[in-house]
Amino acid sequence: MSDRIGLWTMTRSPEGDEVALPLEELKTTETEQRFEELLVASPDVLVSGLRLIGRQVQTSVGPLDLLGVDPDGRVVLFELKRGTLTREAVAQILDYASDLLERDQEGFAGLIENSSGRLGIDRIEDFAEWFSTEFPEVGSPELSEMRLVLVGLGVLKM
Repeated sequence: MSDRIGLWTMTRSPEGDEVALPLEELKTTETEQRFEELLVASPDVLVSGLRLIGRQVQTSVGPLDLLGVDPDGRVVLFELKRGTLTREAVAQILDYASDLLERDQEGFAGLIENSSGRLGIDRIEDFAEWFSTEFPEVGSPELSEMRLVLVGLGVLKM
């Protein structure tokens, strides 16, 4: 198995055709962090209109890769894997979700306020105020309706 991963970007040729252009090849140990950096810079790659509110958010079960809010005001958890997605990745994101569900609105707001403002994520001083301003039709996030998203960089070879 190779210890390198090839990445491509989609663009349009001068003729208007979609083409894939190779990007710099990465060692597998570099890919998760670099991919995370790309997603923080361009969160629409994950979900159109996504607002990232946390990166490497410390939970009781470990750091959650990315945390965001979709255009409907729903909290979205993202777990990134540099290789093939496994059962362990599913269990890991479920553990993160369980940790967040154990928190009340105030506890969740405190988590965001304490973890935002670093690693390329804008600072949110008062999460409740920020959320009500950004999503006035929702009021406050309903954690029981959060979305869980696994993002893998590898493919299973048989």
